Amino acid sequence: MDTPSVPTPAPSPAPTAGMALALLASATIAAIVLGSIMQWVSLPLGLLWTEAFAFFAPAWLLVCAFRSDPANWLGLSRPRFGLVALGFLVGLANYPIAGTLEVVVRTWVEARWPAIAKFFDLAAHAFANVHGWQKALTFVAVVLAAPAGEETMFRGLVQPSLARALRPAWAIVITGALFSLIHFDPIGFFARMELGIVFGLLVLWTRSLWVSMAAHAANNLFATCLYFLAGDAKDDGPPEKLQLLGLLALGMVLTAPLLAAVWRLRREPEPQPWAPPVNLVRELRLWVAAAIVTAVLSVAIAIATGSLGQIAR
Repeated sequence: MDTPSVPTPAPSPAPTAGMALALLASATIAAIVLGSIMQWVSLPLGLLWTEAFAFFAPAWLLVCAFRSDPANWLGLSRPRFGLVALGFLVGLANYPIAGTLEVVVRTWVEARWPAIAKFFDLAAHAFANVHGWQKALTFVAVVLAAPAGEETMFRGLVQPSLARALRPAWAIVITGALFSLIHFDPIGFFARMELGIVFGLLVLWTRSLWVSMAAHAANNLFATCLYFLAGDAKDDGPPEKLQLLGLLALGMVLTAPLLAAVWRLRREPEPQPWAPPVNLVRELRLWVAAAIVTAVLSVAIAIATGSLGQIAR
């Protein structure tokens, strides 16, 4: 007697690559238009608003249109703290690589087009007109909010959506390039793309967005602290080629074994059971209400503290 065949379960519904890329384009426009307005109101509050409502919320809502478990699909289920710590160390160890790439490009541009190099000195623009509590809150936005919002959009949504249509390696590279492009910094393009590829590998191997968030936070933490510490240092001119090679080699020596450790702890993808979509209208209303309330509160705080439009001065 023939054994009855077990039907193969249909693939769990999920956002397509086209949907993810269209959402990313819309989110980028929202970050440029609405985010710029909010950052004019108050740079730190505007940065927090942009990461929450231009990057995190759209990715979350798109997944909610397909599934009732967006946290699990995005890789935000319970974190494995050992892997998160390892990701943080990867972010620190990799900084000399990304930093060297940016220094090389900046030195080359400064020698030829100093005005362009000054225009794209994003750290100087970000911290030049903020002081006291604003600087502290900007630090929080850069170190915590930016990794949360950007990793959710790029490594949580875009990369796995692309990986369903392309090879994982191509998905990682393309996502890394898009991640770098939305920063609108041609000088830092290769550095941020390298970072995006490293973050993408961490998510591919661990299936956890918390690990890439930790690496992203570590990189931003190191870069911000370095900017503060070097702010008053005497400028001795561009670094020597030997120094740059040494930093690059140091980053590779530190990063390679950490990435190898993550790879050894890698997890195979697990089939996700079907989960019905949530009430998207209700979810959308909550996020829109939160965006409006926080925007109004940001304006009120900026007016009360006399910091309204300070970034433009």
